[in-house]
Amino acid sequence: MRPLIGISANFFHPEPHRRLFKNKRLAYFEQQLGEYFIRAGADVVGIVHPVELSGLETLVPRLDGIVLAGGADVSPQQYGEEPIVPEWGGDPYHDAYELELLRLAEKHQLPVLGVCRGCQILNVYAGGSLYQDLHHFEVAKGPHRDQELYDALMHTVHLESGTLLESIFGTETGKVVSVHHQAVKQLGKGLRVAARSEEGIIEAIESVEVDRFVVGVQWHPEWAKEDEPSMLDPRSLVRAFVGAALKRADLSRT
Repeated sequence: MRPLIGISANFFHPEPHRRLFKNKRLAYFEQQLGEYFIRAGADVVGIVHPVELSGLETLVPRLDGIVLAGGADVSPQQYGEEPIVPEWGGDPYHDAYELELLRLAEKHQLPVLGVCRGCQILNVYAGGSLYQDLHHFEVAKGPHRDQELYDALMHTVHLESGTLLESIFGTETGKVVSVHHQAVKQLGKGLRVAARSEEGIIEAIESVEVDRFVVGVQWHPEWAKEDEPSMLDPRSLVRAFVGAALKRADLSRT
């Protein structure tokens, strides 16, 4: 049996100057992310934002796990702030869609993995807040995003003792692919810190509930080099998540 994983879509909003699909909203996720789960033994579908969010009610119970993908900033208004600059205003359309996915995932007890933005929206769903920009608030000493290096930019994270992530990776430290300028500020209810950067920035969170897989990582495990010994092994994380989804599939089909 292969569990069915739903990946949340990103959006290109209607753009009159775009030559292809002019004035059309596009839903997408990056191919490498889908392949990451397929290689680990799952089937993958992209979850498109329905005209009415209530349309997700019929889809989500059919899934065995949900992945919240990277993408645009979370709107600061979701955690009671105004954007410091317009560029950090985020995408409320995207937020509403993923917050509803999280509500339904909780209702149906689905495993959840948040990647980059997905980690951030998971924290906001739980009532937490974000740093709108790490360097603006002077909490980052080194780069966490570089547009030129992009998925070649790496830094070290330290896993918190006694966490699910520590048990998954079986190590205390490792390098990760870093492509973000925002991060968890105030931790949401029911979550705990699972990893931090060398500066102390929260790099991963997880549910305190031991019987459900709910994890957010600020890095991109799907872009990691599996043969690089200093990296946190991306295969360990995806196997754990797909394993949790398979258990859910077994329960739902019996």
